[in-house]
Amino acid sequence: MNQKDWQPKKKVEEQYYSDIRQIIEQVIKGNVNVINAQEFLRKYAWQAAQRMVVGLLYDGANSWRAAARESMQGRRIYEALRSELQGPVGVRVRQLVQQNARLISSLPLEIAEKVAQQVAESQQAGERAENFSSKLMAHLTRSRARLIARTETSKASTALTQARSEELGLQWWIWQTSQDQRVRLAHRKMQGVLCSWNDLPAPEQLVGEKSAGHYAAGNIYNCRCYPEPLLYLDQIKWPHRCYRAGSVRYVTRSEFFRIARIPIHQEAA
Repeated sequence: MNQKDWQPKKKVEEQYYSDIRQIIEQVIKGNVNVINAQEFLRKYAWQAAQRMVVGLLYDGANSWRAAARESMQGRRIYEALRSELQGPVGVRVRQLVQQNARLISSLPLEIAEKVAQQVAESQQAGERAENFSSKLMAHLTRSRARLIARTETSKASTALTQARSEELGLQWWIWQTSQDQRVRLAHRKMQGVLCSWNDLPAPEQLVGEKSAGHYAAGNIYNCRCYPEPLLYLDQIKWPHRCYRAGSVRYVTRSEFFRIARIPIHQEAA
């Protein structure tokens, strides 16, 4: 299978962006009265979050099925997919929906406060604020909806990949980027690097930039990277770059086997 099969589908992000923007606009424009706004937000934010997470869940399942056909772990993967909503993956799905619903619900107030602050500042500077307010509101709505759609879709996809991987006992994955000019320097350096869910890298720190903490591919704002699960050792070429304990270096196949304590059935693959 193609490594990009693990990348979150753009259509899911675009649908989420559209949903978030419509919800915010309905509230901010006053199409929902104050009494019903809270219930409106609770209902439609939850629906939008659920649509996004479930979309990723089912798109991801197709990638795992394709991987099952090519790996030595087909039966284990199929069995895990069949029962996953009853286990850790199901728990993570519910958590992601709740987190995203809360985030969407907080946006109208956040945007309104920012507009009020900037309008006040413009008035103090002697500027006319009649048209400024509505234009700023529209701009903030679009920009915040886009940032959240991109960031949260990516983070949710990574979280689901991690939950599925750990359910199968797969601790290692390959950092993949979108491999274009927009990829930030720290992430370009991580392209193709083997990582473990138990020892997440700090990409910025590795290139001498201010650290943004330790995180997995796709798990930071505006990130388009994604983790590709390592299902069998011949999935990559050896020696291979590997992140371990704060640094990246090349390791041989046999050395990685000792480091990762790969089960015998994977070593034979």
